[in-house]
Amino acid sequence: MSKYFDKPPHQELMQCLARPIVHRDVLRPIQMWPKAPIEERDEKGNRRMTGGRKSSCGTPQGGIASPMLANLYMNRFLKYWRITERREYFHADLVSYADNFVILSR
Repeated sequence: MSKYFDKPPHQELMQCLARPIVHRDVLRPIQMWPKAPIEERDEKGNRRMTGGRKSSCGTPQGGIASPMLANLYMNRFLKYWRITERREYFHADLVSYADNFVILSR
């Protein structure tokens, strides 16, 4: 899986956030995080802005909350793996750590 932080759709990500965080005053600032604009520089040093209010997917890579948001979204996949008994079907183990995971199989 590549560019994982670029992929989570904001709507589904917000649904994942709203389940464990019920207090509005805590939830609102966290919901704003994926819409944060990112300033990047190319090889020549030119500035480029990405993300922002118009973005509909992804989280700011390198951001403080990005690993947490990615884990909340990845949890959907982990639950699916467990509920559908993919371990037995593929004869594979899934190990998750931080905001990464590895599937071990023959």
